Amino acid sequence: MSRLSRCFLLALVVVASWGCGDGGPVGSGISAVSGISGNIAEVDNSSGQVQTGAGVTVTVVGIEGAHTVSDSDGSFEIRGQFSGPVTLRFATTDVSATRDLDVPAGSSVVLEDLKINAQGVSEGARRILGFVGQVAMVDCADATLLVNDQRPPAHQFLVRLSASSVLMRANGETIRCANINSGNQIAVEGLIRLDRTIDALAVILGPPRPGTPAPIQEVRLHGALVSVNCPSGMLLIDDGSSRTRLRLVPMTVLVDEVGQPIGCDGLMRNDSIDGSGLINTRRPGVIEAKRLRRQSTAIQP
Repeated sequence: MSRLSRCFLLALVVVASWGCGDGGPVGSGISAVSGISGNIAEVDNSSGQVQTGAGVTVTVVGIEGAHTVSDSDGSFEIRGQFSGPVTLRFATTDVSATRDLDVPAGSSVVLEDLKINAQGVSEGARRILGFVGQVAMVDCADATLLVNDQRPPAHQFLVRLSASSVLMRANGETIRCANINSGNQIAVEGLIRLDRTIDALAVILGPPRPGTPAPIQEVRLHGALVSVNCPSGMLLIDDGSSRTRLRLVPMTVLVDEVGQPIGCDGLMRNDSIDGSGLINTRRPGVIEAKRLRRQSTAIQP
């Protein structure tokens, strides 16, 4: 498992222990607030010109207040009281397109590298984070779980296990599919398809009870810079198997190959970096950078 995959796994453990800080149902262990975030790579306007993803209005159709505008690097995030089948609308002055999604209650869905045109929306990948639900059925022979989310009326998702899926208890103990039973509460991270099927990256059995303090986890990271947005303090890195977002904060230390301090403007796309960061429990999937070291200088095409 890659370093960044481990980072996402740690993020899932933290989210699972978050509890009901945002008003989730009593005893559910989840927040009532769901989230959709991602980045828009490009917009093909009506005249055939390809533009950046900045300034696109993103709306969850029919949900009051659930809208935002993508920032200068195409990133966006919407949080609100919505779950189940939703329609996401992307609009500019001359293009409008929609994308249907299934959002498990209390989860965060991440849409990567969206491309928008008049015919619709395509995406590089879709990941769900922090989905906590109750097991309705276990079929270890078929390597599948049926899992209900926890906002009435419940929506059911098919979780597919594979040899690369990480199965563990909340205390870190490794388990097998046979250790999971109907009625168990589990947390799931994975890639979600259009048919409510989730290809599991990680399954955690028995998340801590609501109200359990959520410790901030320090994680190691390494990858190539895909996007650098210094005004917003956001970086996107790729380790070859997954991507994650880094947020630069006032305490972030940035250094070059020989350990000399540099600013954000000293980082370029395709630079290789490694370092450490902290999982921010209020923003699943985002790591607050603690110390980053640039390993190599990008050669721009």
